[in-house]
Amino acid sequence: MFMNWRFPASLAACAALSLAPAAAASVRPDRPGQDAPGACLPDRAGERQALVAWMNELRADAGLEPLWVDPHLCVVAQRRAEEMAAADSVDSDARAIQRVSRTLLAEGYEAHRWTERAILGYDPPLRMAQRWGAGAEKPFQDTVLGPFEEVGVGIAPAEDGTVVSMLFAVPRLSELVRVSEPLADLEEVRAKALARVNEARRAAGRAPVVPNPRLNETAQRYAERMLQGGFYAHVTREGGSPRSRAEAAGYQPFTFLGENIAQGLFGPEEVVERWLASPGHRRNILEEQAAETGLGVAYGDTPEGFRVLWVQLFGHLR
Repeated sequence: MFMNWRFPASLAACAALSLAPAAAASVRPDRPGQDAPGACLPDRAGERQALVAWMNELRADAGLEPLWVDPHLCVVAQRRAEEMAAADSVDSDARAIQRVSRTLLAEGYEAHRWTERAILGYDPPLRMAQRWGAGAEKPFQDTVLGPFEEVGVGIAPAEDGTVVSMLFAVPRLSELVRVSEPLADLEEVRAKALARVNEARRAAGRAPVVPNPRLNETAQRYAERMLQGGFYAHVTREGGSPRSRAEAAGYQPFTFLGENIAQGLFGPEEVVERWLASPGHRRNILEEQAAETGLGVAYGDTPEGFRVLWVQLFGHLR
């Protein structure tokens, strides 16, 4: 979502756009309950550890990081294995998938994404998995060699052999860290956005804009305020506007002030590109009067989910 604001009033415009180690089972020491491989016991004859070790050998050969054993995933995988063993079938449906999602949350595991692979047969679990891997290329590539970080394994005896349930997941926290890491260096983010803005201005025959510390401060404070306050608008509930915020920061008197805001998991160049694709925001970026600019970005977990908020200001002092 994108919105823009301009001053003076005769130029006022507002627009919104919605946009749509390899030979062993690894246990992460940095998550609660992951202090020992025994977190996934009982493990008959080390079957679970052997299975995860096999996966990680293959991942090491492919240059991938190992899968970490998570006890919460193990608990849910074990329940799934027992359910399927009772039914003597590894077939699944939408209700079962929804049940797994609810069970993961109930066990305290917040997954960004997860998937399950289950096999049934008379061979030992490791042998069954090896045969499955040899005969199911895409499912194998998508899971064992896929973009997952953690795994849980459940094993249960069934009437027709043994059921093995393997849950592969990416924890929500890892995903939040991944998407926010590129935004951690605010000065670099500002530099990249400025470079793209001035590239567009040069192409339009406009003079480049330069960073202004007060506009940077104003934009950053407002991005943080929207994040903490759980709103997204140019005007606050108390009536604060881009003009009042800039003046409060000491950016006055000005002959032009424009504000673009955006919400989304974008990089600095991408957010500028999306602003450029919207007429109102593009007008602010290419405004001939604009001489200075500032950028703010705030991100974090909120009751509405993970949010990234962008504020871009353009101005010209009298």
